[in-house]
Amino acid sequence: MKRLLVAVLVLAVCLGVAPQALARTRTLAPGATVTSLRWRHERIHYVKLNLDRRSIGSVPHGSRLPLGLRTTKGQGLASVAADFRCKDMSGSQPCGLYVRRREVWTTGRGGGGVSYVQGKNQARIDQSAGYFFIRGEGNRSTRIMHVNYGHDGVVAFNPRGGVIRPTPGRCYMKLGKPGGWSVTKAGGDQRTYRVVRKRCGSPLSVDHGIVIESNVTLDYRVGDQVAWVQDFGIPNVTSVVSGMTQVVRNGVNLGVKKFGGHDGPDGYYYNDCPRTVLALRGSTAFMVVVDGLPSNRAGIKFPKLGTFLVQHLHADAAFNLDGGGSAALWTKKFGLVSNPSYGFIRSGIYATTLI
Repeated sequence: MKRLLVAVLVLAVCLGVAPQALARTRTLAPGATVTSLRWRHERIHYVKLNLDRRSIGSVPHGSRLPLGLRTTKGQGLASVAADFRCKDMSGSQPCGLYVRRREVWTTGRGGGGVSYVQGKNQARIDQSAGYFFIRGEGNRSTRIMHVNYGHDGVVAFNPRGGVIRPTPGRCYMKLGKPGGWSVTKAGGDQRTYRVVRKRCGSPLSVDHGIVIESNVTLDYRVGDQVAWVQDFGIPNVTSVVSGMTQVVRNGVNLGVKKFGGHDGPDGYYYNDCPRTVLALRGSTAFMVVVDGLPSNRAGIKFPKLGTFLVQHLHADAAFNLDGGGSAALWTKKFGLVSNPSYGFIRSGIYATTLI
């Protein structure tokens, strides 16, 4: 009888109908657990957290720190890699939008990205990149195209990553003496500043406050009070983490329907690769890592990844973060939980961290 039960269990695991059979779940802290399991032929690890008690945020590493995710020690309970590096930025800046403790670190290149937006006891995943603008007296407003990224149109820079290079024909306006945060009638977040300096030609310092760069002189005077407004669709947003491709939307696996197949432009998603995912189910969030090794192409394809997220985690929404050699899950309590492709944690620019 005992042998029969063992045989049935092995068969069930091989067929993928009992993924929880080999699961090991441990408690990280109240409201947060970490689970490792073998699902079908893949080894998967995930942190599960209650958003009523915990939050997710992005932690910058700098461009080439050798210890990668381990630099988050002391800053959170668990971390996964998050950054996609933009080729046009020589690998020194992430492509997507990142907000930490209400401050915008970068809007990145944008376009087609997916974001995890964390508000007070609530979160959402969608393709909205957020809106930024400054508003002065008489409802004057100026749309900000990017923060700490690029030099086209109206761009804002702050000490969290802003580098202003001299650009002919550009004008600058510095906002200082910040006030507190409040919620606008439309549900966005705003903070008041004073216009403290204006000039064209040479850049202003971003040692504190915000510097607005534009190709024209902006219609604000020194001494004016203005509001910096950022709107992500929900109020009191404390953090935003971006990725590139949505895997689950409204509980539906997009990995089957959205992509073009092995020979199409999205062929990468049909390869077996290590993956990193953020997922949501109501007030529960998941940080997921799938192991894989370059030598034997172990890992998971997007269609199967979506199946796991929908059938096992019952996710309402999920999106892909940086995978491949960057896929790793580190916890403060248990150390490295996953098995990175190269046997160590690759350095990174940003991590997604459970606080």
